[in-house]
Amino acid sequence: MSDDARHAEIVPIEDFGKRLVEELLFRGAQHFEADAAGGITRVGAVTVTLQFTLRADPENDCLEIATPGAVEPMIVTRLQRPF
Repeated sequence: MSDDARHAEIVPIEDFGKRLVEELLFRGAQHFEADAAGGITRVGAVTVTLQFTLRADPENDCLEIATPGAVEPMIVTRLQRPF
């Protein structure tokens, strides 16, 4: 297990896509303002970039995929062999 995974939100591979979409929406929402009714007041677009680290984990016979989170230090999943 990497140091990243020791201080991370570990997400099952089945839920990783949903968790990444949540992360994108959270990061994007930080760039928009809401009025009192909850409507978006800022017009435009925002670019959100996620950077991934792929690491072989021979001890657990898997591939670890990690990305920094906006709230958690890292969001990590593991893809068990065979891929």
